[in-house]
Amino acid sequence: MSDNDGIENETPSAGVTVSLSDEAKAHLQSFTGYDGAPFKEMMDAFRFAVSLAMAHCGNEAPELESQPGTTLYNLGSFDSNQTFKEAIQAIAPEAYAQTSLTRLIRSYGEKGIGLMIEHCEGDPSSFALEDALEDIHSLADSQT
Repeated sequence: MSDNDGIENETPSAGVTVSLSDEAKAHLQSFTGYDGAPFKEMMDAFRFAVSLAMAHCGNEAPELESQPGTTLYNLGSFDSNQTFKEAIQAIAPEAYAQTSLTRLIRSYGEKGIGLMIEHCEGDPSSFALEDALEDIHSLADSQT
């Protein structure tokens, strides 16, 4: 065991995983995988969901219900350039200081998937990315 082992365990690494509840994962899958789907890849849909929730929730990180989670992504693959890590640190520094990054990504992701389902009134095939982006833009305008 090297001196660096303890340090590596305290910071997110490529081996850390992001999980998602089975219900949220099923909803997320409904936005991908078919001709004309709103998103080509599930990871793109999840990244959008996390971003959407960050725009809606701001510095108040969403509460995460105590549901078992299924591993969805390796943190290194999901956030390889640390964009989400840096955004969460900037938007919700208190939550970031008290909660693991993977748990925050899950809580924002679960909230964002719910917002996406609400936005398309439960029919992912009718999800309009342009409308969701306009909604985010409107939120930004009202917060300034």
